[in-house]
Amino acid sequence: MKHPNYVPKFDFLFFNPIHGNFVPHSTTEIFGDENSPYQKKTILIGLPGAFTPVCTTYQIPEFEERFDELKEFGIEQICAVLVNDGWVLGAWQQKLNLQNIRLLSDGNGEFTERMNMLVSYRHLHFGWRSWRYVCLVNNGKIEKSWIETVSYTHLRAHETPEHRVCRGLL
Repeated sequence: MKHPNYVPKFDFLFFNPIHGNFVPHSTTEIFGDENSPYQKKTILIGLPGAFTPVCTTYQIPEFEERFDELKEFGIEQICAVLVNDGWVLGAWQQKLNLQNIRLLSDGNGEFTERMNMLVSYRHLHFGWRSWRYVCLVNNGKIEKSWIETVSYTHLRAHETPEHRVCRGLL
């Protein structure tokens, strides 16, 4: 399993509550590209789904708590992509009181498929989801990454993706 060298071109849709419509934001706007005038370093997280036990209990809270530590390494933002709709991600963001993580809805799994991270959980009646992965993105280029190769529930605490990011990706 291998992701592309650059974040794929894609438009994420964000709901505008003032006008009641959806507004596209491109991956170039979010992550930058080779033409960006300054370095835009991002931690990009791919997760199977909002409200799932591991993502809710461990992964997202750990990144939220470590944002200041990651900023010391030049990280400007943390983005998490999930194959869920924007309404679910909005409710999840409120429940977890996320201030430092930008949730990106990939409801149809198109971005996740372009990242080569789409996996079928149909046998569990969950549909299509994402592998767990973490990437260090610099102006749209994926410089380093960690991709789940075993079930997360079998990892010890010091082997979780959030610990690898802070220790190994930076």
